[in-house]
Amino acid sequence: NRRSRIEPIGPYRAGRFERGSAAGVMVASHVLRALARRPVAGSVALAGTSLAVGAVANPDHDGVHFVNRFTEASRAFLPMYFVDYLGHVRRCVGKRDDEEHMWKSRQIMWSGVATRLRELCKKNGGIYVKAGQHICVQPVSPQPFQTILRTLMDSAGVRPFEEDRATFLEDLGVDIEDAFAHIDPTPVASASLAQVYKATTHGGETVAVKIQQRPVARFLAIDLATIDAYYSLLSFLIPGLRFQWLAAETRRHMAEELDFREEAKNAERARALMAKDFDDSTELHVPRVHDTLSGARVLTQEWCDGARIDDKEGLRSRGVDRRELATLVNRIFGRMTFVHGFVHCDPHPGNLLVDSNGRVVLLDHGVYRSLDDETRRTWCKLWRGLIANDDAEMRKAVADLGVDPELSTFFRIVLALVPARVVEDVHGTSTSAVISPGGGGETGG
Repeated sequence: NRRSRIEPIGPYRAGRFERGSAAGVMVASHVLRALARRPVAGSVALAGTSLAVGAVANPDHDGVHFVNRFTEASRAFLPMYFVDYLGHVRRCVGKRDDEEHMWKSRQIMWSGVATRLRELCKKNGGIYVKAGQHICVQPVSPQPFQTILRTLMDSAGVRPFEEDRATFLEDLGVDIEDAFAHIDPTPVASASLAQVYKATTHGGETVAVKIQQRPVARFLAIDLATIDAYYSLLSFLIPGLRFQWLAAETRRHMAEELDFREEAKNAERARALMAKDFDDSTELHVPRVHDTLSGARVLTQEWCDGARIDDKEGLRSRGVDRRELATLVNRIFGRMTFVHGFVHCDPHPGNLLVDSNGRVVLLDHGVYRSLDDETRRTWCKLWRGLIANDDAEMRKAVADLGVDPELSTFFRIVLALVPARVVEDVHGTSTSAVISPGGGGETGG
């Protein structure tokens, strides 16, 4: 009986792993951080860490997985430094003044680092994939990161249906085959934290059943520590890029994303707010939640067909005008940000579908942020100063947000999506040609 071999595990609990290997997590975290700060010394310590962790952790199933996941991270870390980064250093000896050579060498380094990160994310899954997705969608990320890590937006690796069957039974107290008239055991999507199945209710409605992957909660502590070190290492390898804030944000919203009941509440609230501004049948649709078939780790919603917002061929086949679509998406997130102050914080292309009517279908409501009136007013002033190239208003708005007004130029770079360091490194254009001293940016070609 395959079902009996799957150990029960509840939301947010890592079971014996979390209780029995807290010291192992601490050791792993310190070693990984040491590697990020001092790659050579850290790598020596890292060589024996997996063995040490095995001794600290309980010799049970979770402990074995702990060692395996940490070892996989180690195998990715070391080549990033010794192969990719040092290879870049060797290639550039005596050629620092050759901008074209430096640019090509950086592309090789970034491609190597991004490829190793992608393979690690696929192998360990869970929040590793979430971490890779975060880097992929950042406009300040070099192009190789955005291109190579893009596959993580579509597929995160498939896990056995038996695991999801066990999770469904634990959450809802009924076997998944009994809860639905039919369910396809092959997932239609495998995301960073969950898999999605297509099913039919006993009432004949087609629905999407999202089930949280079991290893996510089990290995949360060590995975967060490892990913934190990854971001530190990437920041070391790529001067000018700082990903540590992403690690902090990942920690902040993981509790929200791991409770699908919160996602259901967010979806209902977003639907109610946006219904005041957009036609549900032609402009914006938030899938309905089936509360009786949902729980902390299971979310059942109506099934919605559509093309991803970045699928040019899919949009063309549906007769969607991309300019009109861009205007609609701008309006949607503009209303969220500046009017309602309840903002969807994971709007990557996989979460924005477009149906045959040109209607946007907004998915994945796990992470939202609420903005108070004063913050929204200040944000408006910041944008007004940017558009009007008003340095005084920009500086005041930045100061009102609690940031050093000397960083107002940085806000210009970010808001205009023209990150100076990336433009300089990727396109070979000097920073001074991209951002003028007193105001708005203009590309140098």
